[in-house]
Amino acid sequence: MNGLPRGWCGGRRQWWTLPRQGLRVTGSYTTPEDSNLTESRLNRLDAADKPTPISSRLNDHFSAQISTLSSNAQRFLLVAAADISGDRSLIRAAALTLGCGPESEGEATERHFILGGPRVTFRHPLVRSAAYAGASQERRREVHRIFANLVAKSAHPDRWARHVVLGANGPDAQLASELEETAQLARARGGYAAEAVLLVQAAELSERLEDRAARLLRAADARLHAGDYQEVAILLDEAQPYLSDPLAVAEAARLRASLCIQTYQTAAAPGMMLAASRLLVPLDVGRARQALLEAFGAYGIALQFTSGIEAADISRLVDMTTQVGVTASLEDDVLEGTSQLIANGPEAGYPRLRMAAARFSEGAVSYDEIARLSSVGGVIVNVLNELLDDRAYRAWVEQTDRSARENGALFVLLFNLFALVESEVRVGDLAGARARHEEALDVAAAIGLPGEFYAPMSADIHAWAGDDEQAMRCAALLIELNSAAGIAVPMIMGYKALAVLHLGAGRYKEALEATAYVHEQDPLGWTSQSLPIAIEAAARSNQVDLAKLLLTRLDVRACASGTDWAVGLRDQSRALVSAGARAERSYKSALAHLGQTTVTRDLAYARLLYGEWLRRENRRIDAREQLRAAYEYFAAMGARGFAGRAEAELLATGERTPPRRADNLPYLTPQERRVATLAAERLTNPEIAAKLFLSPATVDYHLRKVYRKLHITSRRELAKSLGAMSVDPSRAQAASS
Repeated sequence: MNGLPRGWCGGRRQWWTLPRQGLRVTGSYTTPEDSNLTESRLNRLDAADKPTPISSRLNDHFSAQISTLSSNAQRFLLVAAADISGDRSLIRAAALTLGCGPESEGEATERHFILGGPRVTFRHPLVRSAAYAGASQERRREVHRIFANLVAKSAHPDRWARHVVLGANGPDAQLASELEETAQLARARGGYAAEAVLLVQAAELSERLEDRAARLLRAADARLHAGDYQEVAILLDEAQPYLSDPLAVAEAARLRASLCIQTYQTAAAPGMMLAASRLLVPLDVGRARQALLEAFGAYGIALQFTSGIEAADISRLVDMTTQVGVTASLEDDVLEGTSQLIANGPEAGYPRLRMAAARFSEGAVSYDEIARLSSVGGVIVNVLNELLDDRAYRAWVEQTDRSARENGALFVLLFNLFALVESEVRVGDLAGARARHEEALDVAAAIGLPGEFYAPMSADIHAWAGDDEQAMRCAALLIELNSAAGIAVPMIMGYKALAVLHLGAGRYKEALEATAYVHEQDPLGWTSQSLPIAIEAAARSNQVDLAKLLLTRLDVRACASGTDWAVGLRDQSRALVSAGARAERSYKSALAHLGQTTVTRDLAYARLLYGEWLRRENRRIDAREQLRAAYEYFAAMGARGFAGRAEAELLATGERTPPRRADNLPYLTPQERRVATLAAERLTNPEIAAKLFLSPATVDYHLRKVYRKLHITSRRELAKSLGAMSVDPSRAQAASS
């Protein structure tokens, strides 16, 4: 199976259909000397500026109407048409520069070409198009130059840049430099996509081919962060033939490798990123080491599918670039620790990784650093999971979420949402995990990625919920689709979900088999989480020797990490292969350590295991205390399999569990919950729509449903009502359909 199943991408962009064959997009190029800076070319990344297509008949009709106005009124319409903001004060100031006073605006309004109100609005979009197209090219440029002088560059860099470009007669080095400088301002206001637009416009005004190529390269980098991979390929195709600076050539190679990761050519990506790192070493060691971190990230995604290199090849180049006597940065700690871990094991690598984790836990990482590290976010998540450092993990994903939203880094946001799904599951909030997962699907759709590829990543949620059918279906899809695409990490997610599902149902042999793939690959960040599952499954399957062997691996990790989560899971696992007083000491130690973490799910599970052991020791009263606490937690979480295990043990002690009450509380679908939560935080409908990648009308629709379900009439009542709501998956699914 060389590609994904035919038709699975649901009619979306065809270049996603066969991921192993890669992206085949080429871009055309016209030199600045040959280009007349036509409007369609300048605006190819700014759809709002494209003229409305109209037939010649309608064009003649509206043009004839406009021609009956006075010359000043016609000029006023041109000015109004040239600035799409509709800012009446700005349009009046520009018109006055051309000698068009209030009477010109009054005539256009009286004849109903424009409407009254705080903003200038045309009676019909085609009127604007006819007014703009009817003027000469030189007159249009003159109007745009007037606006460029009037618009505040620092406040509205995107509007200023648009007028600068459309007012230019041709290539202009000074204007190009100004646009490039303004691109950073645009990112602060509108994110990476806005920055990319200005950089492309700066490239169009560049006089030298080398300058043009360098600006297109920067635009490609911004587009990559924004998740517009098709445009990245086009920009790189246009830039690369004219790059002469060795550093720019190396950077283009790095971007090509990054693009391979995002477009499912994962087998080639690690080798390409390592090659880019080698190009960067003699030019900029800092950038080379950044690329090496990305190479580790690419390798961690592909694993056994990687072609041409081994992880040790990356580690060797890390050793060659290590700078002695230089204050280590956060990236240095992550890079050196990861390299040492791969080369020499946890005892060698964990100390540097713990230094990196401490920065997150202590809040010593700025938003600028978070944004800079966004391209290696997957490596950092894996590092924190490798250490089993729950607090540093939560700090990283929450800060990354805020940074990605502020900068419009949609690709970073997408995969960080899946990290937040895991974080919600760890605290027992399956409803919150479902909401995060649905938002991830919305982001994938906004980028243009196939939702069918990401929907099965809810497998872990279904596994903890004890939903056999859904968990097995999603896990099978993750394994099948990603095996075809050559991506190992989602396959690991599928196998881990199966292990959790079987563990909850007491199918220990199947749980042990499901962990085999993870331990064969030994992926960064996943082995530490799956070892406790495998140890219990082996012990329950009478494979005690295997359980003890796996415990040795977990013990090395726990001693090197030292986090409460790691030590607690190690002690819990040790108790499973121990007896008598030693087993009890280990269970009590596990509870003490896990009680210091945020992973309440694992604390409840340790209580379940301890309670099971106490019952088998005929200490029924002691067992009931632990089993009751575990049962209540898992029942509230909605983890039916684990709650069922606790309930069966409680019954065996002679205690009956309280009857499960029918849920008569108001319920919300995950989408309704997300909208309601943001509304309770006093966000407006447009602000909620922007955060969730919905339309304001859809937000309003969901809010009205929330009000009906919660029997409230305003946002002021939301905060109180949300605390009493429940989310039932089956009812929510029925309600949404």
